[in-house]
Amino acid sequence: MPLFTAVITMQPIKIIFKRIINDFTHIKFASADIFYWSPSTSTIYYSEIKNNEDIWNLIHEISHAALDH
Repeated sequence: MPLFTAVITMQPIKIIFKRIINDFTHIKFASADIFYWSPSTSTIYYSEIKNNEDIWNLIHEISHAALDH
């Protein structure tokens, strides 16, 4: 059974971040001190995107948005 590790190394982080923002145009994104989803404003708040962990945090918040909770 093959094992896989999630690694984002294909593109620079900033390019991945811009692509995510462009792919989810129905969600608002705003800079903040921490990552969180606000259902009342349909906004994902995010801190500075500087590494893989930040991208995964952003994807986590997009999941909350997709599930509307």
